[in-house]
Amino acid sequence: MDHPFQRIPRYSLPVREASEMIGQQDARIWVILGKQEVGDPALMELLRKILKAIEIDLDQDTFQILSGSGNSFYLSDMLPSSSNDPKIIFSFGVSPQDLGMEIKLTHNRPFKLIGHRFLFSHSLKDINSDSEKKRELWKAIQPMKVKL
Repeated sequence: MDHPFQRIPRYSLPVREASEMIGQQDARIWVILGKQEVGDPALMELLRKILKAIEIDLDQDTFQILSGSGNSFYLSDMLPSSSNDPKIIFSFGVSPQDLGMEIKLTHNRPFKLIGHRFLFSHSLKDINSDSEKKRELWKAIQPMKVKL
């Protein structure tokens, strides 16, 4: 007897992964930014200053996820399922939807989700060229100082 499910075509599930990653995934601080911004030394210096203001060293303390233009992936696939290893996740210019998250975006407003702390901000390019966006970000990150 022929089983009806044998005639159904099989397809692989789509896999969506980040374009590029730098550092160790077990780092407590994750920084997500557009891949195009990494090539700009002025923007990377701005990122270093932002993180240094809250006592975070970009090279030593962070896991960086670079998202290509129009590239989206599921951040939830990368995060630990245990809340015993909470992450602090900064996203610069990468929307929650690009990370597979269906939440309403409010720039520079930290929030907690499943034990992890998130802060979505404007792109580094926009922050660098707009002093009001710099002030908003500065106010938002001050309470996020961490002891590593």
